[in-house]
Amino acid sequence: EKRLLHRIAEVPTVDYRLASLEMLFSNLIGPLVLSAVVWWVGGGKAVTGDADRRRESLALLLVGLSGVLPLMLTMVQKSFYMGAALPIMALAVARPFHRQVESIVDRAIHQPVIQKVVRGIGIVLIIGAFVGAVALFGSPGRDAELLGDVQRIGEVVPPGTTVGVPIGMWDDWSLQTYLMRYHSISVDATVAEYPWYITGKDGVPPLPDAYRQLDIECERTALWSLAEPR
Repeated sequence: EKRLLHRIAEVPTVDYRLASLEMLFSNLIGPLVLSAVVWWVGGGKAVTGDADRRRESLALLLVGLSGVLPLMLTMVQKSFYMGAALPIMALAVARPFHRQVESIVDRAIHQPVIQKVVRGIGIVLIIGAFVGAVALFGSPGRDAELLGDVQRIGEVVPPGTTVGVPIGMWDDWSLQTYLMRYHSISVDATVAEYPWYITGKDGVPPLPDAYRQLDIECERTALWSLAEPR
């Protein structure tokens, strides 16, 4: 609890509280553009029942915002925090255009050419996704340098070990979670003389004379070990 409160109070991830609304809008640009295209192709005219759909859309919108607006109470905001609300927001955007979608589908049913085109595009996309997944299997999607460092550190530091880190790296959640997930290595930011110590690339331990740096070719971090048993 103490660590969480420190994170909220001292380590902001955005510069202003309305950042979540900006992130929400950027995530909804795709559904908004697609809905506009559907409205135009499907013949965007108001008909009986549109008012009910708009009310349903508003209800969904309010439910979705209930998962986004509370994020602005703090300055610790990230786009994946609103992940649970995004499907509801997408439904809120799509609901008013249900009639247009039905109109497009009805027309497509009687057009064999359209069916073949849609089927062909779907097959190509599925095959492309499968080939891409196979080609990229094992390649890090992000934090490639950090993951490489974690792998090198894990080859030297035994599993189940606690290593020291500077207080400035205590909130590096990526480093902590990667070390724990792949090598069961914990970190601690006290001044205790742990057998192993991790710093930034150009950092030094709080007791530099007690440690020696290991040459394991890390990109973003440096691994240190006690110069001799104590």
